[in-house]
Amino acid sequence: MFICGNRKCRKSQSIFTNSWFEKDKIQVNEILEIYYYWLLKMPSTSIAITIGKDPSTIGYHLSNIRNLIGSHIQEHKQKIGGKDII
Repeated sequence: MFICGNRKCRKSQSIFTNSWFEKDKIQVNEILEIYYYWLLKMPSTSIAITIGKDPSTIGYHLSNIRNLIGSHIQEHKQKIGGKDII
């Protein structure tokens, strides 16, 4: 939570406002846990069982992270490797 330091103002705003976490119904730590297990190449069904969430929820979040990574790769095309690196 951000709170304005000006004593006359003191407005507050969630740090998740205008982010893709804003409208989520699950906790941010659970979303990060989904991404962590995905990075470990855990199957989505196993992630759902481990976290205790519906498989459709897991699928939704895995789709989001794949789309985000795909968009980033398309916008930032660069050669991987270098001289004498395959």
